[in-house]
Amino acid sequence: MKDSILTATAVLLIAGAASLQAAPMFDAAISAGIKSDYYFRGQQRADSIVETEVDFTYGETYAGIWFAEPFEARDSDLGWLYSNEMNVFLGQSTQIDSYINVTVPVILDVGITGFYYPERPSDDNPTWEPYVGLNFETALNPSGYVYYDLTLETWTLQGTVSHTFELDNVSGITVGAFAGFVSPDEGEEGAYYGVSAKYGYRLNSTTSVSFGVGYTDGEDARSGMNWDDGLSASLGLSIGL
Repeated sequence: MKDSILTATAVLLIAGAASLQAAPMFDAAISAGIKSDYYFRGQQRADSIVETEVDFTYGETYAGIWFAEPFEARDSDLGWLYSNEMNVFLGQSTQIDSYINVTVPVILDVGITGFYYPERPSDDNPTWEPYVGLNFETALNPSGYVYYDLTLETWTLQGTVSHTFELDNVSGITVGAFAGFVSPDEGEEGAYYGVSAKYGYRLNSTTSVSFGVGYTDGEDARSGMNWDDGLSASLGLSIGL
């Protein structure tokens, strides 16, 4: 049943993205890229990966699919097995500052993500994770999110800050930092953190390229089994539809 739900969701998202040109009220984008190392919440999931993503929005509602494929199926030194990963997500962003009497724009973001690993058959695959967060549109764009994986029964709290330095009318550098804490109902809890920098260049009104670097680390419960040094680099292309 879980696989059927995820498959149906993916089909609907792809079909929606394919029909966007016939419905100009939608916005959509397709992006692809390469990462030298894939880290998620302080834990290394694979060495180099190819990632692709389809995003679309309708008003304040958004949805998308993200897929990652490792270059290698297994680490030859450690015997670590990598696997493909597909995430589907659906959410709603609403500006709420007028309701809470603050002077800066505040965005309430609510949604759910499904995590699916095709090579890992299990009763815990896919997993489903609702989330809620607040984004403050100020100088450092601070945000705070709470996630709860319904399948793995795990809480995650994460905060981020970021700022974009516009170099000219077509390029800029975005720097950011994040920190989080993972607390499963069973198992070890632990903190993680990281920093990143990304250079973006707009080729035209709908197409852009980017190059980024990042570093991630954490307590042993999160990063103790990472086999690389936490550094990563990425190269990406994004096309709006």
